[in-house]
Amino acid sequence: MDLGICFQNGSGVPKDAAAAAKWYRKAAEQNHPGAQYRLGGCYANGDGVTRDATEAVTWYRKAAEQNHAEAQFYLGACYASGNGVLKDHAETVKWYRKAAEQNDAAAQNALGDCYHEGKGAPKDYVEAYKWWSLASAQNHEHAKASVTKLEPQMSPQQIAEARNLAQAFKPKDAPLPEVEGPDRLVRHSLE
Repeated sequence: MDLGICFQNGSGVPKDAAAAAKWYRKAAEQNHPGAQYRLGGCYANGDGVTRDATEAVTWYRKAAEQNHAEAQFYLGACYASGNGVLKDHAETVKWYRKAAEQNDAAAQNALGDCYHEGKGAPKDYVEAYKWWSLASAQNHEHAKASVTKLEPQMSPQQIAEARNLAQAFKPKDAPLPEVEGPDRLVRHSLE
């Protein structure tokens, strides 16, 4: 998989999306969740392979089932948008929750949106606030703005309950993340 990252970034070799996808596939076929996730991203974006949302979902699912938080988030996003699968709000929430429970800020923000809108989960401002607060603590800008907008619609007791829930949150054990720096290395398209 590391060679795929080198080709994707042009680290020590010329940038080559097709070579990156080739090396990701080799590792993905050996059941490496990080490579499966990255290969899903290649298919989602058409990076080095023909863009194929269904194939992206296949690889995201393989990684997600191995507890890869970012793959879980993107699989949830595929269900939310109907990209490569039929839209299914319950599946959206299922996969967002798995990633959110591993402390993935993007998933926590998206799960907060689901509770706020009542899509795939009951409309629940306390739960929305809790998940947005957790994402906000990781500097997720949308979540920060969402908490600020939601507070006037909640009672002081609801806010206190949501804050207590957020404070009591303990992330589930997750596989060690790949070393990639502060931002996600692979950008995935959900269009």
